[in-house]
Amino acid sequence: MADASVPRLPLQQGPLPNRVRLHYWNTGGAQSVVVPLEQERLRRQQLVAEGAVLLRAEPLKVA
Repeated sequence: MADASVPRLPLQQGPLPNRVRLHYWNTGGAQSVVVPLEQERLRRQQLVAEGAVLLRAEPLKVA
């Protein structure tokens, strides 16, 4: 049974995003790159290995 005192997040409506924009900071300043959702984890690891600081990941709407 669900506890009524715990707030529930609304379910996402519509199609899931198929691309993600990763915002990061490196020696060149603030940057962003758009990658397919399937490659997000690999690209994050690559950026961190190169010394970047990840700022946020922004799901892009399906066109």
